[in-house]
Amino acid sequence: MGDIYYTAVDNVLFNIDKTSLLLYPAGLPNTSYAIPDGVTSIGNFAFRYHSALTSISIPDSVTSIGDYAFADCRNLTGVSIPDSVTSIGYDAFDGCSALTSVSIPDSVTSIGSDAFRDCSALTSVSIPDSVTFIGPDVFDGCSALTSVSIPDSVTSIGSGAFSGCSALTSVTIPNSVTFIGNEAFSNGTSLTSLTIPNSVTSIGSDAFKNCLNLTIRCYADSYAESYAKENSIPYELITDGSGQTTTGGVIEITTESDPHPTTESTPQITTEKPAEITTEKPAEITTEKPAEITTEKPAEITTEAAHQCPIPGDVDGDGVVTAKDAALVLRKALDGNFKFPIEK
Repeated sequence: MGDIYYTAVDNVLFNIDKTSLLLYPAGLPNTSYAIPDGVTSIGNFAFRYHSALTSISIPDSVTSIGDYAFADCRNLTGVSIPDSVTSIGYDAFDGCSALTSVSIPDSVTSIGSDAFRDCSALTSVSIPDSVTFIGPDVFDGCSALTSVSIPDSVTSIGSGAFSGCSALTSVTIPNSVTFIGNEAFSNGTSLTSLTIPNSVTSIGSDAFKNCLNLTIRCYADSYAESYAKENSIPYELITDGSGQTTTGGVIEITTESDPHPTTESTPQITTEKPAEITTEKPAEITTEKPAEITTEKPAEITTEAAHQCPIPGDVDGDGVVTAKDAALVLRKALDGNFKFPIEK
């Protein structure tokens, strides 16, 4: 007879020394199950698709939970992970849609991708300070998750880590984090505030896609500020100790004595009614009847009058301008005895 590598206890399959639970058959009717002491690992796919189980007790001898170990156990409402566990495999609790809470102990250093994906009833989770990396899609689709605590041991947040966490309202990222992956917080429709420290030097594409209510809180001249500007995301600049916060280029100033900033009333500018401008009735312009012009019979010109009003050039007064008149003018001019009328 060949070597025996497996053993079964109450229809549950283990390895021969019962240190690894390999398979809990989906057809078993039990609603709860206590994993025996001495088991150190829960194998890949060990409880997958078991729809009857509502609770599972894990002993403190277990150090690892395998990939897909409890995936799609849709009625599993609670699980207590002991502080002996150091690693949780990828998709370990994927699709446990009734799971409302999970406590991850300080002993865990590794959480695989998609570990709690689509745990749509999960409301809160606390990540211990022993974890350095939050893998891709770890909490993707946890639509009821309202709070998450990220410790300052974490240096990287994987792609899609909190994607679809539509009830999550605020997250503070510790100053140990340097990298935020693609779509890390995408579709966080309730996310209103996310604090990003100066330590972050890389943020992936669409990290905050469809976070329509989000305001990023960051520091001046930080990578986060540049990312917010480039992607048209509203942001607040944090200024330590001054009470001054810059929001999207607008400065809001508060003081300790008055936590509710007020806006002073702007002096009212009034425009007095302008003086009325009137136009006096212009003086009437009348045209007097012009004086009548009559033509009287001209006065007769006598010889005496002719001497007084001579004909131009008629210097001798004979009523005719002749060469004689010219000679008389020349003569009188030469002897200096010019007199009018000129005597012959």
